[in-house]
Amino acid sequence: MARLPVVPIDARLVSGAIAGIQEWRISYWDALILAAAESSGCQRLLSEDLSDGRTYGSVTVENPFGG
Repeated sequence: MARLPVVPIDARLVSGAIAGIQEWRISYWDALILAAAESSGCQRLLSEDLSDGRTYGSVTVENPFGG
């Protein structure tokens, strides 16, 4: 995992997460994950907690356990 890029939490990400809370009605932590994914250029996020197939900003969620 040391080879994977790390996205540091900064004021811009926190502001993005707060905007995500208001826009998408999700938890702060989920919004922060989405803000970090978007800032790193991620287009797909694997999650069993968020809505499968839904797009948040430029990131689309995929449930890895969905059928």
